[in-house]
Amino acid sequence: MEEKFLFSSNNNLEIMQVCDVLKENNIHFIRKEQGTLAYLNLAYGQAFGGANIFVSEEDFEKAQKLIEFIKFDEKNVEEENVEELSEEDIPEELREVEEDSNKELEENIDNKEENEEEKQINQSNLPKKILGFSVIAIFAMFVALIVTELIKMIGH
Repeated sequence: MEEKFLFSSNNNLEIMQVCDVLKENNIHFIRKEQGTLAYLNLAYGQAFGGANIFVSEEDFEKAQKLIEFIKFDEKNVEEENVEELSEEDIPEELREVEEDSNKELEENIDNKEENEEEKQINQSNLPKKILGFSVIAIFAMFVALIVTELIKMIGH
């Protein structure tokens, strides 16, 4: 594969965002750590010296279009710049990723709500369970007391 330079950053979050977008769109890439402290990335998950991302020449244009919509520095996130983008400006691949993310988020919210309801039901049953365990414990102590008295009577 003939590699072509695509992106570089000292910010590991930016590097991860670019890598995620490329993965989601089935674009093979190579991430090369920079600097003498690059080995620390393995231990701490940080790009201490930064990283460069390379893609094949055939995927370069598609990859470039995908990452141009990832805004990293604050000047690109001003309201006026955001308003200028229309739906047509955003590549179809990114819209699909957004839709998939929204569906996953909705499913997680639904699951969380179901878990909360289950938790409330379990908590409302808690006093009944405690009472049940208390009755069993009292019964066990009563049986132990009777057995102790029977042993005393047999021993005498």
